Parts: sequence; C-alpha cells; structure tokens
Amino acid sequence: MSLFNDVPDQLQCETSQFEKAFAQKQNSFVSFRFGSAFNFSGKIVSVTQRYHNLSSLVVESPRYSNALFHLSRQVNKDKSVTWVGRIMNSSSNDGFEIKKDAKGNYSLVKINTARLLETCKL
Repeated sequence: MSLFNDVPDQLQCETSQFEKAFAQKQNSFVSFRFGSAFNFSGKIVSVTQRYHNLSSLVVESPRYSNALFHLSRQVNKDKSVTWVGRIMNSSSNDGFEIKKDAKGNYSLVKINTARLLETCKL
C-alpha cells in the first residue's frame, strides 16, 4: 500500500513551521505545509527533550492512516539548528525524509519505506 502516490517526490520545507510546532504542547493540533501540494496535519502525540540541545516530537495524522511525522531539532555548538525527520506508516511502502542540501535548504523527499522497515518474525 502507498499512502503518498499523489504527492510529488520532493517538496520544499519552511523550517519556520518546525519552530512553531516545537512551541506547542503535547496533544496540540499542528499543520505543516510542504510546497503547494502537500499538507500534513495531526495531533502531537509525543514531545521529548533528549539532551540539552536535542528535542523531538511526533505528530500522528488520521488523514494518512495515522502516519507518524517524527521531527527532531538539534541546536549545534555555533547555535545553528539542524532538522531531521521522517513521515512514515508501517503499513505503507512510501514515506518522506527531510534532507538538507549544500546551501542549507531543506526538502521533504519521498522514500521507499519497505527498504527501511523490515518485518520482525520472532
């Protein structure tokens, strides 16, 4: 199953949206707009401060079969911020990953999650 067939393979990210999401509390509703073709909205189900410079949140979207957007924010020694994240659903063959280019711009890039998520048989 593919959830994101109708979404382009690469979309521009505005990191100001990410900053706004981190200002919200758990159970808040947030919405992200990627380019002009894709919106991902849902409830913040988890907010975690891993270290003094690393925090993460998880957004669950009922619109995309409860796909999860895991987003992490790392504050570097020079006070710049690095973003990493993925949108995935364990039942879907496709998802997205945040990528940073050489100029420092972020994009949401479609990935094949079947390669990342292998079934564990115990």
